[in-house]
This record gives sequence, structure tokens and C-alpha cells, in this order.
Amino acid sequence: MTHTARVLDDPDVENGVRYPSSDGKPMAETDFHVMAIRLLLDALEDALDGQKDVHISGNSFFFWVEGDPSKRRAPDAMVVFGVEKGGRRSFRTWKEGGAVPSVCFEVASKKIWKANLGAVKDDYEAAGVKEYFVFDPLRDCLPQPLMGYRLKGKTFRKLKADGNGAVTSEELGLCLIPEGRMLRLIHLASLERVLTRTEQTLSARAETSAIHALAEQIKAENVRLRAQIEANGKSLNGHS
Repeated sequence: MTHTARVLDDPDVENGVRYPSSDGKPMAETDFHVMAIRLLLDALEDALDGQKDVHISGNSFFFWVEGDPSKRRAPDAMVVFGVEKGGRRSFRTWKEGGAVPSVCFEVASKKIWKANLGAVKDDYEAAGVKEYFVFDPLRDCLPQPLMGYRLKGKTFRKLKADGNGAVTSEELGLCLIPEGRMLRLIHLASLERVLTRTEQTLSARAETSAIHALAEQIKAENVRLRAQIEANGKSLNGHS
């Protein structure tokens, strides 16, 4: 009875099948990889902030076959359109109206890059993920820093990078450019860069400082003009 109650109360169990929300493994291999993932997730959230029905998550399980929990992956970052925003213990496509991630990202390392371009890529392809990107922040394992794939029919086709290593995501409406150990996102429509949270803070501080400087300049000019007007007034009234 106690065992049954525990199973029934387990939010990871559905119809007697357990869909784990964690595999107990670390988020990434090194601090550099963790930072690349964090910066990417922040950038995706900021770039897609104006869209209502989009789910963005990182390092959480995505299950695409009901009843078979072995059909799962935990993308370093994924974007799913047409679903409600908000956290989930895991993403189960049959509970989301059949939705699957439009885009999945993996951050490659020497330990996992072969799987990223092999079994992981094959699984995303089979699940119907429309675009898949693999980023190598340390430039020590992939043939190029960023590799992208787009689903054509039921097969991934490799996307061509430009001279800067940039690859376009049609699903996101963004250009992805390897920049140091991070992926820089640029809006295709406006060509505006998506600033990192640190850059946003520095930009806001600079703007605030500029506003304060302008305010002080205006204040000083007002004082000068007031003094000039008062001096002119005294002169006209014959008091000087």
C-alpha cells in the first residue's frame, strides 16, 4: 500500500509509466560550457520576449513517444512554439497537443561531440525537431564552431555557415554567430544584436549617466539664462 501510494503521488509517473525529470548528471562538462548555455538561454528569452506562446528551457527532458520513456533527450536549450509559457518538470509532447521543439541546441565538448552529431542528432530528427544547432565554445572538437541542421521532409540537412561562421535560424528569425565562447543572436528583421544581461546593464548605466549629464547641462544653462535675464532686466529698469 505504501509503495502504491508513492507511485501514485509521483508527478513523474503517468499511467504507470515513469518519465524521469532528472538523470542526476551535471549540466555541462566545464564552467565554460555552463556559461555558454546560460548566456544562450538568457538571449533566447530576451529575443523572444514579445511572443506569448513559446516555451524555452534548458537541460530538461523532452519525451516524444508516449509509453516509452527511453525516447528522451535533455537539450542544453530548446524552444517550443504554440504552447503555454511556464516551467515544467519535463516536456511530454502528447500532453502539449503534439508539439515538439522547433529548435534544439547542444553545447559540444570533447566528451560528447560525437554523440551530438550522431545519436542525439538522429533522435531529434526522428522526433521531428525542425532545427538543430551544435555549438563548440572552446573550438576544440567540432569541424567548425557552429553546426546547424534543418529538417527537410524527415531528414536533417546541414546548413551552410557564412565566412564568420554564422548560421541562420528560420524558425527563430535569428542569425546565430559564434562570438568568443558564446553564441551571439541577431534579429534578422532589424539586424539588432540581442545584448547579454551584462551588456544591458552597462547600456542602461551609460544611458542613465548620459541623461544625468544632459540634465546637469540643461540646469546650468537655465541658471545662466536666468542670470542673464535678471541682469538685462535691471539694466532696462535703470538699476545698474
